[in-house]
Amino acid sequence: MWQCNSEIARAVTLLPQRIVQRGQRLFNAGEALESIDIITAGAFKITQSTAEGDEWISRFKFIGEWIGLSDYPGEQHSVSAYALDTSAVRRLPLPMLAKMLRDEETRPTILAMMNHNLRQHLNYAVMRRMRARDRLAEFLHQMSGHYARQGYSARSFHLPMSRNEMANYLDLTPETVSRELKTFERTGSIRTRRNEITLVDVNSLLNP
Repeated sequence: MWQCNSEIARAVTLLPQRIVQRGQRLFNAGEALESIDIITAGAFKITQSTAEGDEWISRFKFIGEWIGLSDYPGEQHSVSAYALDTSAVRRLPLPMLAKMLRDEETRPTILAMMNHNLRQHLNYAVMRRMRARDRLAEFLHQMSGHYARQGYSARSFHLPMSRNEMANYLDLTPETVSRELKTFERTGSIRTRRNEITLVDVNSLLNP
């Protein structure tokens, strides 16, 4: 989403890039917040620890999204981030972010990204209250929208996360995710091939 402002786009291309391999940690909860990570390739899962010490996936982040804004202007990361596949980020130092927030030309884009993060939190809270089938359908619909915004097919796309990670994020069991995906296939709403998804009938998917 940073591409919508040419000045920010130029600045980002000059930032140091970090390649993060699949499963590698980008940062851990409790580490000092020194920069904002702008995803230029791949995808990440954002995790928190439950009271029992289990991993809870609270968000997935994709190309064009910024990781770390939710903790700004704090001093530490409150979450951890791991690459879902080979990914890349450009690291925006906090002093540069503060300068962009003071600049009338770049401030609207930064504020839009902050609002985007807030909407993600609110949408996630609403989705977790849905029935299991509706929860999964809405997730697939959101993934379709993500790929469409990036200029890719909204109908056929790849899910970079595993079924277990998807289930964790949706607060479902892996068995429930597999069962509901099979139901969507049986009713002609989708086709699946491993992590490749084709939306055949979006209306029937969202309105069973």
